[in-house]
Amino acid sequence: YVYIHRWWKSLGLAEELKLLRDQPLKWYTWPMAVLQDPRMSQQRIELAKCISFVYVIDDIFDVYGTIEELTLFTQAVKRYFI
Repeated sequence: YVYIHRWWKSLGLAEELKLLRDQPLKWYTWPMAVLQDPRMSQQRIELAKCISFVYVIDDIFDVYGTIEELTLFTQAVKRYFI
């Protein structure tokens, strides 16, 4: 958890966008429940980082973005994955 906390703080996103949830412990708890083997530490860290960005995108959709901006963002993501 300490590594995720430091990583999140070093990004500075929570300071730039006050609307974001600042919950690195919650983000790390999910991978701990799924990847319980002590040898999977690095995988837990990487999964927690991905989860944090899912929460960032969710917060932007819920609070920050306009319909037009979110439509453009969604189209860009679709183009990337299709």
